[in-house]
Amino acid sequence: MREVKVKICGITNGRDALISCENGADMLGFVFVPESPRCLEISSVMEIAAAVRSEYPEVLKVALFRDAEPGKVKDVVRAGGFECVQLHGLETPDYCEKLRSDLGVKVLKTFKVRDNILSNGSYMPGDYASADLFVFDTFHRGLSGGTGLTFDWEILSERRDIIPAPFLLAGGLVPENVEAAVKAVRPYGVDSSSGVEAYPGKKDPQKIKEFIENAKKI
Repeated sequence: MREVKVKICGITNGRDALISCENGADMLGFVFVPESPRCLEISSVMEIAAAVRSEYPEVLKVALFRDAEPGKVKDVVRAGGFECVQLHGLETPDYCEKLRSDLGVKVLKTFKVRDNILSNGSYMPGDYASADLFVFDTFHRGLSGGTGLTFDWEILSERRDIIPAPFLLAGGLVPENVEAAVKAVRPYGVDSSSGVEAYPGKKDPQKIKEFIENAKKI
């Protein structure tokens, strides 16, 4: 089995970004959702992104949005030099395809899971032909991400027939459970935000180290 990719999301400062890279992160996520405690201004991200690009050019930088105006997404992606866009809301397949075409970036489309894989409006994963990766996160009525809650991983194993692209497993992943999650689901990668934090918006270096080591054990 190939090595699992690791995305550390909710990066808010250069120290956390570089510590994640030093320990083997493959992707860093930067949140541009105003309601999130991890939301950043593009001016802050540009400095962090430049440091990552200089020292770890192979690490992909992911800009995360939820139902944002396409113009805002394009401005942020171009200013920050992001290689990927993660769409965390009800964005349509046409929205995803146009962004990918206009910006030349990889698109990660998030779906939520409760007792099944919840649709985005009337759309399911198979409708997103332009998505390079999917992200499966825990459904929460009041939060779009960073909930710290897991879902039944067996659902993904049972529904692989409706998932047309590789995917990242997210939702409540911490150093203590990520190895079991990888064994159970065998995803392309795993994604953690609150699971490696000391408090919202600030990562714990030891948790990052242990999370990445445990995710890549298999």
